[in-house]
Amino acid sequence: MNRVLFFLLLLTAGAFAEALAQSVTINLNISPPFTPYLADYLSPGRPVTLQLRNNTRETLSLTLLLSFSGDNGVSIRTRPGYTPVRPLVLNPGEVRLLKSLEEFRHHFDDDNLDAQGISPDQLRSGGLPEGSYQLCVQAVESGTGRVLSFGEPVGCSNWIQIWYVEPPTLIYPAENQTLGGSRSQPIMFTWAGAVGVTGGAVYTFRLVELPDAPDLNPNAYLDAVTVPFFEQHRIRQPRLLYNASQPPLKPGRRYACRVTASDP
Repeated sequence: MNRVLFFLLLLTAGAFAEALAQSVTINLNISPPFTPYLADYLSPGRPVTLQLRNNTRETLSLTLLLSFSGDNGVSIRTRPGYTPVRPLVLNPGEVRLLKSLEEFRHHFDDDNLDAQGISPDQLRSGGLPEGSYQLCVQAVESGTGRVLSFGEPVGCSNWIQIWYVEPPTLIYPAENQTLGGSRSQPIMFTWAGAVGVTGGAVYTFRLVELPDAPDLNPNAYLDAVTVPFFEQHRIRQPRLLYNASQPPLKPGRRYACRVTASDP
């Protein structure tokens, strides 16, 4: 009786070890800068690295199930049963290193995803809400759906922090304000600092002279000008003293300025 029991225990242990073995090992890493737009992580050129290893002696035809989940109740997953047009094929013992998830972008098409805590329209237009997120990948066998790799948290990326920064707001001069005085009288450009940048922001101040065009959009002109009238980088305080050492402003001309905040 004891020998039978011991034999059964060995069988159970062997079955348990086989269940723990994974046919495919997955390692996933995402490097900053992070973006609140899910599509960016599935685009070429994004700092996403996916490594797949076939631990078996057989050729595997894979479907990768993707999930993007946050600590805020948001969950976006490839719908179970989804089958790509072209499965991913791994030869026996092959290690495949992918530096982009572009070929898997259809896994998150509207017809192929399940979303909780956010609608597909919000994903397309507004991006992800603030929170901490992980991108996870699990491999299943194409056609049968047999699970070939461990589920979460195995096969997940590092945590991605998403938060939004309030942009700087210009205070002085006000919009359409006329500035008088002479060149010897400096102008103190001031703005409300950016809120939400860890450690404080640095600013870039750009000033352009506008052409005589009443219908001109100043923002579009600021984008288009490659050589501004004046520009200064890495400003630590939310102000700039424009004095006699800068290019003189011309009487009767119109100017537009822009302040850009960046994380140092």
